[in-house]
Amino acid sequence: MNAVTEGSAVLDTEQVAQLLQCSPNHVRALVRRGELIAPVRLGALVRWPRALVLEWLNTAGRSVRGGRIVESR
Repeated sequence: MNAVTEGSAVLDTEQVAQLLQCSPNHVRALVRRGELIAPVRLGALVRWPRALVLEWLNTAGRSVRGGRIVESR
């Protein structure tokens, strides 16, 4: 079972990076710039609700390519 696409209700930074096909550092940069939905912080843990990340990708039609977010055509 792949936690990125099914199963786990929350994703960590590595899993979000895998889904966006970018590095974990880039995921953190996207959050700092306000280009990606903010994570939920559970103490020291940083997690994103999987459903919200998938919705963000699908509704906005976005993907990360070459280190930047681009609109799909």
